This record gives sequence, C-alpha cells and structure tokens, in this order.
Amino acid sequence: MVEILLVSLVIVVTAFVMEPSGTDVVLLDNNRSQNAIIVTTEGGSVTIDTPYEGTSLESSSKAPSTPETVSDAALTADDADTFAAVPPPPLTLTLYFENNSDELTPKSHRDLNMILPLLRELSPLHVAITGYTDTTGSASYNLALSEKRASALRTLLEQQHVAMRRCQTDGLGEYLLQVQTPDETNEPKNRRVEITIR
Repeated sequence: MVEILLVSLVIVVTAFVMEPSGTDVVLLDNNRSQNAIIVTTEGGSVTIDTPYEGTSLESSSKAPSTPETVSDAALTADDADTFAAVPPPPLTLTLYFENNSDELTPKSHRDLNMILPLLRELSPLHVAITGYTDTTGSASYNLALSEKRASALRTLLEQQHVAMRRCQTDGLGEYLLQVQTPDETNEPKNRRVEITIR
C-alpha cells in the first residue's frame, strides 16, 4: 500500500523513524515564500522546494527518487482521505490603527464589522493577535503600544460576541515592519495588528 505524506512546512523527513517502503512525500503549497522539505534515508537525501513536487521511498538503504511534479488533480483523486484530514489554512487579517493610539482607523472598523458575521459563524476560534507600531517613539514605548493594540482588538472581538476557544495576544513593537522605514518615520501601514484565525 502506498502511503502519501503531505507536508506544508519546513521539515526534515527521515527514513530512520519510519518504514519508508512505498511512501511518497509531496510538498503542498502553503502560500509562503519559504517552503521546503528535506527527505533523508541511509542512502541519501533530496530537497523539495517547489509546491507539488514529490519523491518516492523504496527502502531505508536507497536514496529517495529524483523529485517530480505531481498534479494537484491527481493528488486529490488518489488521496481524497488524506486531503480530507489536512486542516484548512489559517485565515489572516490585518487591521490598522490611528497614530499613537489603540483605536482602529475608520476603514479598519468597517472592515472588522464586515467580517464579524463570518467570525461568529466560525466560532469558537483559535485566535492569535499580534500588534505592531511604526518607528516613531522609543522601542520600549512601541512595544507597550503594540501589546495595547493587540489587547484592544481582543476586547473588541469579545464585545462583539466572537467566541474564542483560545486567544493569544502579543506585541512586537516596531519589529517586522510591513513597510521598511528608517527610525522616527510615521507610516500608517506599520500601525497594525495581524490576526491569525484557525
């Protein structure tokens, strides 16, 4: 029986921890720029870094086969049960804030109101909210402001009756800017929270 491993993140698959005979390993597309797997046996290894490339393993002593492209249609038809077990990709939203504030911009308020029915329908949710700032102000002030923004968004979701099984909030201040700027630059796109929903 052929076993299909569907992998959508950076991972090393070794034949030492499983019986590799008849196993195919396929890299899925997770819509990220960095996505690769290294498949290793006692006989060698191959790197797969293109979505829908795959390799076959015959035994632990033989190297994995040369990677080949596998069509999405063929995978879906042949491995429907495996695909059915793959969790849906997370939903990611970005909302923006007024300058030096934990108040959403009017447009982000409208955007949030538009998606609230969907969020309530998908509840209870696993939510991760990460706040950010632009580069105006000190790093310590921006870290506190970014945490305040993440907490404010969590409170807004709770007030709007979005049930959350788990909600993690973090602030990263002026790290991981959406728009790269020098220090002390007022950039609206960097004043944001990113919400990841599973």
